[in-house]
Amino acid sequence: VRHEFTGTRWKAQTVRFTPDGRLFLTGGFDGHLRAWDADTGRLWTALYRHPVLSLAVGPDGRVAAASDTRG
Repeated sequence: VRHEFTGTRWKAQTVRFTPDGRLFLTGGFDGHLRAWDADTGRLWTALYRHPVLSLAVGPDGRVAAASDTRG
């Protein structure tokens, strides 16, 4: 374990790493899709839309897809 994320008000519903392992994505019922730096544990970017149920990352790591409660 490189980093432990504690004290946050949200829980990750789904987690996916990019193929190169440099970033990981988290999504949850708070409606945020977050990208994290796997080495430092720092938040890289966050998008807000709808509760995230599942994530997928393309084979080259350049594209990610998320499904939400709307399908």
